[in-house]
Amino acid sequence: MNGTTQLGVYETFEDIFGRKSTWDELLADIRSFRQQSVLWVCATIVTGMQLWSRIDSQPLDVYQQLLSLFFDRSLYSRLIAGYWSSDPRRLVFHRRQVLLIAKLAILHCSGEGIDARANAHRFGPVLLKANDQFHYGLLADLASANRPITGREDYAKIITEMVAVSEHSSPNVSHLITRSHLMLTRFADELRCDPDFVDVAAEHQKATGLTIQEFEALVFGVHARFGEGLVRKLFSDPGVLPLKDANFATTAVPPDKVRAFVDSLAADTGTMAKELREKDNGPNDFTVFRKFPLVQQYYNLHLITAWCGFLMMDNLFFLEKIQNGPYWNANAIHGLKLRKFWGAVFEKYVNELMRNACAGTKSVFIPDPKPSDDPNVQLCDGIVISGDSMVLMEYKSSMFRADTKYSGNYLALADEIEKKLVHDREADQRKGVLQLSEAVNKMFGSDLHIALTGVDLNKIKRVYLYIVTLDSIGATIGISPFLNTFLDEHLDRSTFPRLEIRPLFCSDIETLEDITGFFPSSTLRDILERWFETNPSLATPLLAINLGSLPWGENQWLRAEWNDIFKQMVRILFPDKDPDVALAEAIKRGHKRQGL
Repeated sequence: MNGTTQLGVYETFEDIFGRKSTWDELLADIRSFRQQSVLWVCATIVTGMQLWSRIDSQPLDVYQQLLSLFFDRSLYSRLIAGYWSSDPRRLVFHRRQVLLIAKLAILHCSGEGIDARANAHRFGPVLLKANDQFHYGLLADLASANRPITGREDYAKIITEMVAVSEHSSPNVSHLITRSHLMLTRFADELRCDPDFVDVAAEHQKATGLTIQEFEALVFGVHARFGEGLVRKLFSDPGVLPLKDANFATTAVPPDKVRAFVDSLAADTGTMAKELREKDNGPNDFTVFRKFPLVQQYYNLHLITAWCGFLMMDNLFFLEKIQNGPYWNANAIHGLKLRKFWGAVFEKYVNELMRNACAGTKSVFIPDPKPSDDPNVQLCDGIVISGDSMVLMEYKSSMFRADTKYSGNYLALADEIEKKLVHDREADQRKGVLQLSEAVNKMFGSDLHIALTGVDLNKIKRVYLYIVTLDSIGATIGISPFLNTFLDEHLDRSTFPRLEIRPLFCSDIETLEDITGFFPSSTLRDILERWFETNPSLATPLLAINLGSLPWGENQWLRAEWNDIFKQMVRILFPDKDPDVALAEAIKRGHKRQGL
């Protein structure tokens, strides 16, 4: 674990010039540039700054070089000073900014206009004005109210403002790929007898002609191609930026599969503009780049040396295609059946993660806990026992809609969170919060006498309730206190006089994967308690809490699974290369980046 979540703020036009730029002003500026040049500049920033990585891993020399291109000397000095601000660091470039500019260029620019590459100083204001456009004004409303933030509506506003921010943070890439691979292959296969079984891997192969293993090898290979090695070449040889067919020549993947792979991830600007005109939910909606993280471009069409290339617009959206690509291919055919099945697959993954993480520790993990006398009733998805404490867990695989996440309508987002994490009123189905409340009542209610095999419930003195989401919304600022407003309505703590019941905790799966590295020396109970002690409202996400005093080690199960996946990718791409040697080289490079 590379420390806690890094906090940073982006420099805005309003901060520097004392007035907020308007949306129309930004559009007018962008329209003056040639579309292809804007997309090229955006892709250069993405790759040059390695925007998918943590702030402290992004190259300072490239940052300085880009600032000198886009801004005059006095503004450059101010922006550099902001970069070295200790708390928080102030940045010019970030993923949402670049994607917004690229989206607007696709919608509003043409083949005529100013070349942004040759007029970088004229493009600088666009970067700052884009940074003025992301907020809905909901936080300002709360601040002007001059009262404590406590109510459900208050937290809904905070979540609405912050959900896109948390989505564009930097994940652990090896965990992302390992989770996706295991869910799509091993854990889906183990559920072939499930009545809702969907062969996601087979549907993906039908749609693309690629196995899951081939697809993920190509995704990771292309991602690696846009890494540090390319950054060093960008300013001396800009033509290396686009991905070309020739880049695949060194791999063993046949040309027809390469073409099918690229076709599944790329689109030309006309196709993307059509999708955006049909549906776009505002400045924070980048669904079109989730679907097409590569933008197809033709260069030198007036010459016999014309060629086609693909600009990488977002590495993380590209990496997420390892799971999202196969999932949405299957969803187009199976719909609700797949969404029900995916919940069972996610439950299997989290249970195996927890089983391995708790093995040999002071904690006991119980997957799929059921009363001893009624094996047809599931109490919750998982339980962790640590001494006289119990953590009750629910895992939720639901995806959240783009129109509720990114429209700025906090009431719509609040309704969807309630539907998927509290109570689906239309279907009359209890979800996470109500399921955990019901589990507490079943196990500890005065008029009930449930027995749990291997557990003496009379010895339990403290209970923790924990929801884990597959969607990153579970790690958004404000999500836990929002959910607690529902728990407080449905769980009467006074009816359990011998129990201390903590507020409900919520995180995403990436957070859980990271904190399992603490389990050999600290229990899940210890970590949740530290979270509660540090931030009693739980508004701050767990990974932003300082856990530095707790000993941490890499989750060995995740590491072993990742090593196997990495070696399989090497065998697919470079069969003549020794996969163990390739893995050792990759580990060495990773240690060098971390200064180990």
